[in-house]
Amino acid sequence: MASMFGHLFTLDSNRSLKIINMSTVDGVPVPNSMVRELPAHKDACLGVRPLPRDHPSMAAFFTWSAGGAVLFWCLDGICKAEFQIELEQPAEGEDDVSNELKVVRVSDDGTFFVSGDKYGVLR
Repeated sequence: MASMFGHLFTLDSNRSLKIINMSTVDGVPVPNSMVRELPAHKDACLGVRPLPRDHPSMAAFFTWSAGGAVLFWCLDGICKAEFQIELEQPAEGEDDVSNELKVVRVSDDGTFFVSGDKYGVLR
């Protein structure tokens, strides 16, 4: 879950991203209606973060998946752009568990992204 732009963003077990309007009742923010449900990623969607206002993609926020896909979204639910972060996988027979993307952050001016995977590799 993340709160951005006066909305609540949730990721569910169906790998869907839901954008929910928030209102204030007695000074407490509460969800009041779902704006959009987006299919997001083909694999587990692990996060959502805002983009700088003037990002070249013209998107408001981005999501990332375990498999390394980063998608850029506008608030209307349209995917504006995407890129893939390469993940090194363990050699066959070394480990049964696949590597996955754990965290993605964008610089304040939106010129570069930093990512970290399950094995601690930063890119």
